[in-house]
Amino acid sequence: MSRRFVDLSIFLENDVVSDPPLYRPHIDYIDHKMSLPELIGFFPGLRPEDLPDGEAIEEFLQFATRISLVGVVDKITVPFLITHGAGDRQIPLRYAHQSFDEATHSPKRVLKIFSEHEGGIEHCSADNMEPVRSFIADWIEETFAEMN
Repeated sequence: MSRRFVDLSIFLENDVVSDPPLYRPHIDYIDHKMSLPELIGFFPGLRPEDLPDGEAIEEFLQFATRISLVGVVDKITVPFLITHGAGDRQIPLRYAHQSFDEATHSPKRVLKIFSEHEGGIEHCSADNMEPVRSFIADWIEETFAEMN
Protein backbone atom coordinates (compact mmCIF):
# COMPACT_ATOMS: atom_id res chain seq x y z
CA MET A 1 0.00 0.00 0.00
CA SER A 2 1.45 3.29 -1.06
CA ARG A 3 1.23 6.28 1.29
CA ARG A 4 1.17 9.86 0.16
CA PHE A 5 1.68 13.09 2.02
CA VAL A 6 -0.82 15.78 1.21
CA ASP A 7 0.35 19.28 1.96
CA LEU A 8 -2.64 21.48 2.76
CA SER A 9 -0.61 24.40 4.03
CA ILE A 10 -0.89 27.92 2.71
CA PHE A 11 1.63 30.71 2.84
CA LEU A 12 1.46 32.76 6.00
CA GLU A 13 1.79 36.38 5.01
CA ASN A 14 0.45 39.53 6.55
CA ASP A 15 -1.44 40.60 3.46
CA VAL A 16 -3.04 37.28 2.43
CA VAL A 17 -6.67 37.08 3.47
CA SER A 18 -7.10 33.50 4.67
CA ASP A 19 -9.15 33.85 7.83
CA PRO A 20 -11.72 36.19 9.38
CA PRO A 21 -10.14 39.43 10.65
CA LEU A 22 -9.93 38.29 14.26
CA TYR A 23 -7.99 35.14 13.30
CA ARG A 24 -5.74 36.48 10.56
CA PRO A 25 -2.07 35.86 11.15
CA HIS A 26 0.15 38.74 12.02
CA ILE A 27 3.80 38.15 11.33
CA ASP A 28 6.60 40.28 12.68
CA TYR A 29 9.61 39.82 10.45
CA ILE A 30 12.95 39.87 12.23
CA ASP A 31 16.51 39.37 11.05
CA HIS A 32 19.24 37.23 12.59
CA LYS A 33 20.62 40.00 14.77
CA MET A 34 17.20 40.70 16.25
CA SER A 35 16.76 37.01 17.14
CA LEU A 36 20.25 36.67 18.63
CA PRO A 37 19.23 36.82 22.34
CA GLU A 38 16.72 34.01 21.82
CA LEU A 39 19.20 31.92 19.83
CA ILE A 40 21.91 32.28 22.45
CA GLY A 41 19.44 31.09 25.08
CA PHE A 42 19.20 27.72 23.31
CA PHE A 43 22.96 27.15 23.29
CA PRO A 44 24.64 27.73 26.67
CA GLY A 45 28.10 29.19 26.19
CA LEU A 46 27.39 30.56 22.71
CA ARG A 47 28.61 34.12 22.27
CA PRO A 48 27.56 36.61 19.58
CA GLU A 49 31.12 36.64 18.23
CA ASP A 50 30.87 32.86 17.64
CA LEU A 51 28.23 33.41 14.97
CA PRO A 52 29.00 34.14 11.33
CA ASP A 53 28.91 37.69 10.09
CA GLY A 54 31.14 39.58 7.72
CA GLU A 55 34.45 37.75 7.48
CA ALA A 56 33.16 34.73 9.39
CA ILE A 57 30.71 34.02 6.55
CA GLU A 58 33.62 33.92 4.10
CA GLU A 59 35.47 31.54 6.42
CA PHE A 60 32.43 29.28 6.60
CA LEU A 61 32.02 29.23 2.82
CA GLN A 62 35.66 28.24 2.43
CA PHE A 63 35.13 25.46 4.97
CA ALA A 64 31.91 24.32 3.29
CA THR A 65 33.72 23.65 0.02
CA ARG A 66 35.76 20.99 1.84
CA ILE A 67 32.69 19.07 3.07
CA SER A 68 32.35 15.87 1.11
CA LEU A 69 31.02 12.33 1.29
CA VAL A 70 34.04 11.01 -0.57
CA GLY A 71 35.58 8.22 1.48
CA VAL A 72 32.46 7.88 3.62
CA VAL A 73 29.73 6.48 1.36
CA ASP A 74 31.59 3.23 0.71
CA LYS A 75 31.29 2.48 4.44
CA ILE A 76 27.46 2.59 4.40
CA THR A 77 26.07 -0.89 5.06
CA VAL A 78 22.36 -0.09 5.26
CA PRO A 79 19.81 0.79 2.55
CA PHE A 80 20.79 4.11 0.98
CA LEU A 81 18.47 6.44 -0.92
CA ILE A 82 19.75 9.44 -2.84
CA THR A 83 17.25 11.92 -4.22
CA HIS A 84 18.37 14.79 -6.40
CA GLY A 85 16.66 17.40 -8.51
CA ALA A 86 17.66 17.51 -12.16
CA GLY A 87 17.80 21.30 -11.95
CA ASP A 88 19.65 21.64 -8.63
CA ARG A 89 21.85 24.72 -9.00
CA GLN A 90 23.67 24.28 -5.69
CA ILE A 91 24.83 20.66 -5.67
CA PRO A 92 25.96 19.29 -9.05
CA LEU A 93 24.16 16.15 -10.20
CA ARG A 94 27.49 14.39 -10.67
CA TYR A 95 27.85 14.23 -6.87
CA ALA A 96 24.64 12.21 -6.60
CA HIS A 97 25.95 9.79 -9.22
CA GLN A 98 29.31 9.64 -7.46
CA SER A 99 27.71 8.81 -4.10
CA PHE A 100 25.57 6.13 -5.75
CA ASP A 101 28.61 4.59 -7.44
CA GLU A 102 30.57 4.60 -4.17
CA ALA A 103 27.78 2.99 -2.09
CA THR A 104 29.08 -0.47 -2.93
CA HIS A 105 28.45 -1.97 0.53
CA SER A 106 24.82 -0.87 0.76
CA PRO A 107 22.44 -3.83 0.36
CA LYS A 108 19.99 -1.55 -1.45
CA ARG A 109 21.05 1.65 -3.11
CA VAL A 110 18.70 3.82 -5.10
CA LEU A 111 19.36 7.03 -6.99
CA LYS A 112 16.22 8.95 -7.90
CA ILE A 113 16.63 12.06 -10.01
CA PHE A 114 13.49 14.18 -10.17
CA SER A 115 12.72 15.58 -13.60
CA GLU A 116 11.01 18.82 -14.51
CA HIS A 117 7.92 16.81 -15.44
CA GLU A 118 7.75 15.27 -11.93
CA GLY A 119 8.69 18.40 -10.02
CA GLY A 120 11.19 18.72 -7.22
CA ILE A 121 14.07 19.67 -9.51
CA GLU A 122 15.55 22.44 -7.35
CA HIS A 123 17.86 22.07 -4.36
CA CYS A 124 16.02 20.28 -1.53
CA SER A 125 13.04 20.10 -3.93
CA ALA A 126 12.15 23.65 -2.97
CA ASP A 127 10.04 24.06 -6.10
CA ASN A 128 7.73 21.10 -5.32
CA MET A 129 8.36 18.96 -2.26
CA GLU A 130 5.32 16.70 -2.45
CA PRO A 131 6.50 14.21 -5.10
CA VAL A 132 9.82 13.86 -3.31
CA ARG A 133 8.19 13.35 0.10
CA SER A 134 5.88 10.72 -1.37
CA PHE A 135 8.72 8.93 -3.13
CA ILE A 136 10.78 8.86 0.06
CA ALA A 137 7.81 7.62 2.14
CA ASP A 138 7.10 4.85 -0.38
CA TRP A 139 10.77 3.87 -0.50
CA ILE A 140 10.96 3.67 3.30
CA GLU A 141 7.79 1.59 3.47
CA GLU A 142 9.02 -0.76 0.75
CA THR A 143 12.47 -1.06 2.29
CA PHE A 144 11.14 -1.88 5.77
CA ALA A 145 8.76 -4.44 4.27
CA GLU A 146 11.71 -6.09 2.52
CA MET A 147 13.59 -6.26 5.81
CA ASN A 148 10.83 -8.25 7.56
